[in-house]
Amino acid sequence: MYTISYAVTGLIHGASELYHHLRIEQERRDRLIKEPPTEIDKAIGSIYPMNIFAVFGLNVSITGMAAACIEGSLNHLVTTKLFDGDDPNKMDPRQKIFRDFIRDKVELDGGWAKSQQFFRLAFDCTVQDVVGSPLNQALDHLNTIRNSTAHGSNIVFPDTPLPDSAADVYPYSWQKRLSRCSGYLDSVLSSKGLTNHLQTPELGFHWWKIIADSSAAFISRFGDCEGTRFFKQIVSFNPGYRWSPPQKSGTV
Repeated sequence: MYTISYAVTGLIHGASELYHHLRIEQERRDRLIKEPPTEIDKAIGSIYPMNIFAVFGLNVSITGMAAACIEGSLNHLVTTKLFDGDDPNKMDPRQKIFRDFIRDKVELDGGWAKSQQFFRLAFDCTVQDVVGSPLNQALDHLNTIRNSTAHGSNIVFPDTPLPDSAADVYPYSWQKRLSRCSGYLDSVLSSKGLTNHLQTPELGFHWWKIIADSSAAFISRFGDCEGTRFFKQIVSFNPGYRWSPPQKSGTV
């Protein structure tokens, strides 16, 4: 027996609360840039600057939610493809066991890399084939940030590249991935440097644009069907603040 909870739907509702607070911080920053506080404002405390710690926490949470939404949507598409049309009443016990085993592998063996592997097995094409190279790379960067912040530990990012002789040092394995991710974000955000990216509200809004544009590409490829149910929910969600509709093609 399975109880379907539609996790992606819940994540999107949760994300709406996070984006509400992120918009508030973004508006505070923009207002201070447009209208710098006067001495009187400072004296009476009527100006509240953007809280970079709050923005960092919101961005980390949104990053995790965005990554989970696109991964969950992809898994749903795969399981729908694998089991659509199967009548459990016509299966013998061994077939049912095998069916449940495959479903559990897809749904419970988490991770973006594994989800992409299952997708390729189910459809004989890659995620990049559907969304295009720029969006595929952006999704990889999204998951790099998600993985580096998921456990609440410090993000260790060397200021200068570590030599190969330091391969046994913890930051070595992360430096190339985080460096590529930081370089990508440098090119799409107004901030520079990974630390600053995590402290700007633009990051959270950018990640939703990436998964919304990717979802639009999946809908375009596979149509309006049960398998694209959650991709459609991602596309329909509007986080606000200078939001632009998802693109139809797989581009950033």
